[in-house]
Amino acid sequence: MLQHFIPLLFLVYWGLDERRGFWLIFLLTLSSWINLCLSQFSFYPQDQILVMAASWVLGALFLGGGLLLIPRLKQKLSAIDARFFNMGAALLVLTMNGLYPLDRTPGAFLLGFALGYTTMKARFPFCAREGGKRALPKLLLVTIRCLTGSLGLALIFLAGPLFLPGEASLFQGFAIWGGSSPLYPMGQFILYGLAGLWTAAGAPRAFQQMGLAPQNQEEP
Repeated sequence: MLQHFIPLLFLVYWGLDERRGFWLIFLLTLSSWINLCLSQFSFYPQDQILVMAASWVLGALFLGGGLLLIPRLKQKLSAIDARFFNMGAALLVLTMNGLYPLDRTPGAFLLGFALGYTTMKARFPFCAREGGKRALPKLLLVTIRCLTGSLGLALIFLAGPLFLPGEASLFQGFAIWGGSSPLYPMGQFILYGLAGLWTAAGAPRAFQQMGLAPQNQEEP
C-alpha cells in the first residue's frame, strides 16, 4: 500500500509542507503495517479478497482518523521532549516488529524517519514552504528537491546492499554475510532505517547546502 503513495509523500514533505508531510508519512506507514498484519490471516484463496478489503478499509479509517486529529496531535507532541519522542517511536517499532516479525521494513523506515525528523528540527530546521538562496520558480524548486532526495534514496538502495548481509553483498566469502546469512533481516532493518533518516533529515540538509531551502528556518 505504502509504495503507491511514495512519490506523493516525498513531494509533500520535501516540496510543499514538511509538517503535513511528516504526519502523512507517519500515518501511511502505520496504515501499511496494518495491511501487512491482516494479510497473515488469509489462510485460504477465497479469503484473500475479504482480507484485502478489510485491511484497506481499516487502513483507510486509521489514516482518515489520524488526519482529522493532526491539529490536536501536533499541539500535544510539540511539547514533548525529543528524547521521549524518539523513545516512544522506538517502543512503537518494537511493538510493530513483535506483532508482525515477517516484514520489519515499515518499522525500520518509521524509526529512521522519526529520529531524522527530531534531529532536523533541533539542529537545522527545514521549512519546505520557503525557497532558498536561489531565486527559482516554485515548480522548478520543488522538482529539483524531489530529484535530489530521490537520488539519495537510490544511492542508499543501490549501494547499501553491497555492504550489508545478503545476496548482493561484496563479502560473500564470509558465510555469516552471504546470501543465506541469518543477519539478512538486520541488514534490511538498517537499510530501511537509513532511508527514513535520509528522507527526514539528510535530504533537507542537502537542500539547505545547495541553496534550495533556507538555513535554520524557524517554523512560522
